[in-house]
Amino acid sequence: MKLIVKCAACRAENDSPVKGATRIKIVQKHGETFDLTCNSCGKIHTYDVDDIKAEDYTFAELIKNRAIIFGVVFLTSFVLGFLFTGITGAAMVSIISTILSLALIKKNHSGKNLTFNRHKVKNRMTNIGS
Repeated sequence: MKLIVKCAACRAENDSPVKGATRIKIVQKHGETFDLTCNSCGKIHTYDVDDIKAEDYTFAELIKNRAIIFGVVFLTSFVLGFLFTGITGAAMVSIISTILSLALIKKNHSGKNLTFNRHKVKNRMTNIGS
């Protein structure tokens, strides 16, 4: 899940400096507000945790971030496919399993993003972590 914040001045998207699976976890770890310097205009603004938005990774970002997982899936399915079906079957099985794992990861991230974006803190967390 990619967390972004839109600049209050120029509306450019910046990566969130605070990370967490939910807004509550972010509040517990970092507090309700944080400062961010925009990568585009260079202005510093204070943002609320509710200003963070979760977005899906692009296809290239997903491949880059999960390259090791896809590599392991590809190699494991290739070896198993080779043992059971030969080189042609191994190639087909490994490609199909890698595509399926990509689709499952993409679907899982979409669900997490929707949940993250739906649940706002709205100043209810003043005594969390105390």
